[in-house]
Amino acid sequence: MAKSVNMLLLIGRLGNDPEVKELQSGLMVATLSVATNHSVKNADGQWSEETDWHRVVLFGKQAEFCRDYAKKGSLVYVEGRIQYRKYQKADSTQELLLTEVVAKDIQLLSPKTAVPDVASTTSTNSGRGGNGKTYRKQATKPTAYASKDFDDDINF
Repeated sequence: MAKSVNMLLLIGRLGNDPEVKELQSGLMVATLSVATNHSVKNADGQWSEETDWHRVVLFGKQAEFCRDYAKKGSLVYVEGRIQYRKYQKADSTQELLLTEVVAKDIQLLSPKTAVPDVASTTSTNSGRGGNGKTYRKQATKPTAYASKDFDDDINF
């Protein structure tokens, strides 16, 4: 039997601050709105920029990390999978389909964001289909050049 793959990589900017809440089980959940851009040639032959918005959901330690360090406008790298869910609004009988990215890894790429200087963090893959195993992840460390005086005119 052939294996299947559901993997998504995004690099984009946060459209707003993360929405973080705690479930009854005590698990933290963060919802992000990530914007990605691409160029499209219109009928007149002119190039225009289009923006796609992605709903990203994170759990546990990663949700706490986003709550503490991710802000509107932050450049982020997200690795995860696409998930489709059906839900019903409280005031309607209509069933709606929601498309979201369930992130397994997120990294802040914005150099001005302060990140904790720790060797690694531990997260447990629990909730939503997790197998309860504990994984070690390398934490993002601040770069030496992250300062207000950084000149990004680098010639290669």
